[in-house]
Amino acid sequence: MLKDTINKFSLAFSTLALIISILTFLKTGGIVDIKKQINIMKKDIKEVKSQTEMRMENRSILFDALYDLTDSVDSLRTGNISESKRLINEAIEKIVYVERRLTEKKRLHLEKIRNEIEKLSLWINPDDIKTVGELEYQIRLLRIFEENL
Repeated sequence: MLKDTINKFSLAFSTLALIISILTFLKTGGIVDIKKQINIMKKDIKEVKSQTEMRMENRSILFDALYDLTDSVDSLRTGNISESKRLINEAIEKIVYVERRLTEKKRLHLEKIRNEIEKLSLWINPDDIKTVGELEYQIRLLRIFEENL
């Protein structure tokens, strides 16, 4: 009997404590804080998703530029200098587009690669093996940059 009374008293006391804690939570704006935190998390998730989409788009554009540069080397080896220069110019345009969308550190790195490609394109000649080799080296650097973007 005494045990039942103690159990009932404990249950009533626990229920009262729970009600008081819920009322305190509601009075102090706990729900508002939770809603704010949820909104912050939603915003962060949207931002990360947006950054991921932009990164994937930039990688795709750089991949196209790599394709153009590789084709330009092939054109150069077959002796078609005008086609090679056209492809290099298209690749450079794509690289410049991506540069504008990057953070400063990454932009500077990509800009350095692009500048080297531009310099090489001025002196490009199918008989100049050294320049062709340098262009291939810059293509490899651009590929590494694209993979790590």
